Amino acid sequence: MRLVLMINILNYTNLARKIANKYKGKGIPDDELQGLAIEGLCAAVKNYDPEKGSFGTFAPFYIKGRITDRFIKNKNRLNLYRNAQEIDINTMTWYSK
Repeated sequence: MRLVLMINILNYTNLARKIANKYKGKGIPDDELQGLAIEGLCAAVKNYDPEKGSFGTFAPFYIKGRITDRFIKNKNRLNLYRNAQEIDINTMTWYSK
């Protein structure tokens, strides 16, 4: 069983890389994108049920999902940072009155 899982990971690594390359230049470093894609591929291998269809159509959902989750996390961090800046500006204005 483990051997089959490893073979799936090796066979679909190029697919994971191609998906990651679609997100290049959008705010996440390339090496991190590649890592996220491989993480998504490993999660797909772990959760795959052969009775539900082919792995080639199943894996991209996990790969894209892992990358998308990171974009959402980064956006939330950016929003928190912006909100903190607004609070600081508002606080400074309030104290200066």
